[in-house]
Amino acid sequence: MRDLTLNKNEKTFQCRRIITLLVALFTGSSLLTSSSAATSGDYVVRTWETDQGLPESSATSMVQDEDGFLWFGTFNGLVRFDGIGFKILDRSNLAALPSPAIVNLHLDQSKRLWVSTMEGLIIRDGNAWTRYDEGKGWKGNYIRHFAESPDGTMYVTTFDGQILEFSEDRFRALPSPPGVITEGVFAYAETGGRLWVLDSEFFGTWSNGRWTEARPASFFSGLSTDYALAPSNDGYAWLIDDKFLWRFKGAEPEEKITLPPECQKTWSIFEDSTGKVWIASLASGLFFYDRIEKEWGHYTSENLLSQNSLRFVFQDKEKHLWVGSSGGGLMQFQEPRFSSYGIERNLTEPRVKSLSADPDGNIFTATFGGGIQALIDNTFQSIPSDEEEGNFPQSILVDTEQRIWAGTLEHGLFQKAKNLSLIHI
Repeated sequence: MRDLTLNKNEKTFQCRRIITLLVALFTGSSLLTSSSAATSGDYVVRTWETDQGLPESSATSMVQDEDGFLWFGTFNGLVRFDGIGFKILDRSNLAALPSPAIVNLHLDQSKRLWVSTMEGLIIRDGNAWTRYDEGKGWKGNYIRHFAESPDGTMYVTTFDGQILEFSEDRFRALPSPPGVITEGVFAYAETGGRLWVLDSEFFGTWSNGRWTEARPASFFSGLSTDYALAPSNDGYAWLIDDKFLWRFKGAEPEEKITLPPECQKTWSIFEDSTGKVWIASLASGLFFYDRIEKEWGHYTSENLLSQNSLRFVFQDKEKHLWVGSSGGGLMQFQEPRFSSYGIERNLTEPRVKSLSADPDGNIFTATFGGGIQALIDNTFQSIPSDEEEGNFPQSILVDTEQRIWAGTLEHGLFQKAKNLSLIHI
């Protein structure tokens, strides 16, 4: 079991964010919403491109290792991010790297880092880097998709249609599934040893040395070049065709969700820790489906993104979302740190001098001119005072007996006992 104490790198991430936030608050700085950032009601988005230190303005794939470092690929180097700066690995400092053009990454259950480039595969195991070529059984060009079974068996698929199983430090090519592969292959390895495969003409399983098609007529509306496959968080899998997002386990779909008409040229699917399903499109931006609200959201370069051509969505250990683009850099999605409470929630006076919480967690505010107001059911309610001076408190405290104490500038102390009004004492 891993020690839950924060290590040095994780502390670096958290300290950096705290310092950034404090500077923004107390100096009026817009560090979180600078020219390389954007905001919406749901997220603050920061973007890194070449001006911020990237070797190239694309981010192709991302993983996070056991030490908290984020690794992502660009078409001009492999990048490690420690929360402060980038370390770029290319042929000048990593001789085993077949090409600086990184296509895909994967961190397996054994903590090995898989790096697929335009000219071959390299794997990092501890501090050792090993290149895998034809001598290790490799076939195909570069990796389209990784699949890892619960028992740690690794499969990779390539853009030119190869499906490879990795065992005992070697690759073994599986027979091609029926049909003509035109746009690469997706794979998903489930408990029990079955490997699910999706391409433009085949959906089915590899088990016991043979392919079995599993494509009921009710499942697909059509694939053409719009299809993708990814595991869900609960042992199911997600599949996209031309018109629908499907959730399935086995051959039969469990859920069928109509895609927005703008959702085209899907590149990847990702389900985050809240159950939202994210779709990265090569042409039309970022889509997400909220399974609780049962509604779609859509972000583009017009409202949040730096670029509409996207390649991945990834969630780190701190639950922040990262989005990689083709030409628009790397984007980090964070939920806003603060919510604003004003007249829309019945706070009648904006000059808040102090606040306190009672033992039950209810919030009370001292407002200059509006008296004491309590936040109940996310809406403020005024607490009446027996004297006008009680409407100008400077400080407030709620004690363990839930009595409210309010201090004023020139008129002494007021107190409110439970179920009584505020009185001058």
